[in-house]
Amino acid sequence: MATPKTPEQIERRRERRKARRLAKKLSRPVSENACNLCGRTLTDPESTQRGFGPSCWKKATADKEHFEGCFPEAEAALRNADEDAATCLCGCDLRGQPVEGYEHDSGWKTDHGIQWLFVTCPNCKYEMALWKMGIRRGQDFSSQPEPEAPVEEEEKKEEVLDLSHSLR
Repeated sequence: MATPKTPEQIERRRERRKARRLAKKLSRPVSENACNLCGRTLTDPESTQRGFGPSCWKKATADKEHFEGCFPEAEAALRNADEDAATCLCGCDLRGQPVEGYEHDSGWKTDHGIQWLFVTCPNCKYEMALWKMGIRRGQDFSSQPEPEAPVEEEEKKEEVLDLSHSLR
């Protein structure tokens, strides 16, 4: 009969298993038709395109709040993009498609914070980032105007003096 394990022993065992799985995953040769998370062979064309199997894709995207159709400024920039740059690998023109996004440190400034912006191809479901279509990541797609700089006290006094002279 096995002796009961303490919570610390159970946690250490879990950590060792995770470390072994990670080491095994990192030692595997990278293959185009292998899942980027678990390394299993991908047979479905959509999974191969994404680089993740269905269950790993759910895990990889589970914690990201996803926004769709909330980026009119980005969609306007996409409509003005070069046709060759805004064409998907399958040949579909993506310039009229809705822009989607999720929180990402290296993304674009939007009304929802810094977001990674992309367009999903309606034909092959490939998610093409806006930077691949020639839209620079430094662009600001927030619709809120920047707040005006505070007026210095001296400037306010001068304005009051100017107004008092004009009233005489």
